[in-house]
Amino acid sequence: GPPPSLPASPPSSPEVGLQLQGTIGRAPKISINHPIAPLKGSAAGTLKCFSFDWREANRQSGQAGGVRQPALALCDHLAVIRVTGDEAGDYLQGQITADLKHIDEGAQRLAMHLSLKGRGLVSARVAAMPGGYLLVVPQARVDDTLRCFEKYKLRAKADFQHDAELAVAQLSGGVDGTLAEAGLPVPGAGQSAHRDGITVLRYAHADVALLVAAPGLLGAHWQAL
Repeated sequence: GPPPSLPASPPSSPEVGLQLQGTIGRAPKISINHPIAPLKGSAAGTLKCFSFDWREANRQSGQAGGVRQPALALCDHLAVIRVTGDEAGDYLQGQITADLKHIDEGAQRLAMHLSLKGRGLVSARVAAMPGGYLLVVPQARVDDTLRCFEKYKLRAKADFQHDAELAVAQLSGGVDGTLAEAGLPVPGAGQSAHRDGITVLRYAHADVALLVAAPGLLGAHWQAL
């Protein structure tokens, strides 16, 4: 007889499942599962549509000679908060999920500020800078973030200030060579570096870096980048 066929119309409200599989220190795998209607005479099942290992794909791309063209973009959706003061580190450590010990040693980390019930309020990329720390946060959450950090400060000698004089740009692809040719600091993966008014935050598992500096200084390096 003729081969079985799917129903003419899909289920009225199918549930699509997105699963992030992985453990700390290992590359995550993303799977998207979609329920399928049963064929005649068979049981309903789940069709695995997509499974992807980002780190393995990057490794294979490099082995195959793949080269990603560098790209630079201004991140006007991001803003910078400076944290200064004699007790800035002690107070900040109690407010975010990142370990400042590693940040003080030159690392940059993605951290969360949580409510007392453990609900995430804002995410920030944190790095050390001369005289304190900088937090790269969503521009739309600057005021809320400042209120959260000031709420429990009491007499702690720590000051949180939105630095509107700093801009953020993102460099993607060819990060090492592009930064070196522009005469900018080249931090290792997951590290940050500061020189001559420019702070570079290098992502740990992607060929991406954030550049934080005054707009005029970024503009002076823009053509070289």
